[in-house]
Amino acid sequence: MLSEIKERAEKEKAARAADQQSRASMYHRAFVQNDSGEKILAQWVRMYCMTPISQPDATLFQAGIAEGRRLMVKEILDHIGLINSQEG
Repeated sequence: MLSEIKERAEKEKAARAADQQSRASMYHRAFVQNDSGEKILAQWVRMYCMTPISQPDATLFQAGIAEGRRLMVKEILDHIGLINSQEG
């Protein structure tokens, strides 16, 4: 029973790692190897990561949307960094 649980956990861990690698490769192709994608990512970084998260009078909903966008861009950059570290 315990060995089955460990085996299932190992398989799930391997599946998550494969999914992460696949997503990283996809982001790398879309945002590094593609000129248009590179421009879009640079714009997103400026818009969502380099500016304040919200305006002083923003609603909680607006602040949540801004934070979600920032986290999305950060995840893309983290995945691209994973591929870059494997290449270097």
